[in-house]
Amino acid sequence: CLIFTVGTVGVYFSGCDRTLNEIFLFIATGSVGFGFAGSLITAVDMSPTYCGVLMGFASTLAGFSGFAIPLTVGSLTNVEQTLVQWGKMFLITAAIGAGSGAVFLTLGSTDIQPWDPASAKDVNMNSPSKKQDRVSSITSCKL
Repeated sequence: CLIFTVGTVGVYFSGCDRTLNEIFLFIATGSVGFGFAGSLITAVDMSPTYCGVLMGFASTLAGFSGFAIPLTVGSLTNVEQTLVQWGKMFLITAAIGAGSGAVFLTLGSTDIQPWDPASAKDVNMNSPSKKQDRVSSITSCKL
């Protein structure tokens, strides 16, 4: 989120400089993949049992942006399609990126949560016997 925010704020401060805008847009959009990949695995880390439900909630919240962003852009640029109005949109986007990163850094966790049934099991998945069990279950899988 931090790299995305820096890239987005960079676009705001680049003004009409095409080269700087392209560099900062590349940085912002290129860094999204890292955050996206991290967010996909977090639900599995938090709750192996309910990761599908968690991803459903997360996808619903993320889907909200599918109609909120066009409405915001439309309301800001409908009358006045100026650099100032688009700059506001980039700052709003940067604030959302920074805010979501800050929320995850302060409240987020990749530990199995106490409400997940898997947390009740005191299992050390790295013990030699557990590694052997995992290998056996993979090799004996039947379709």
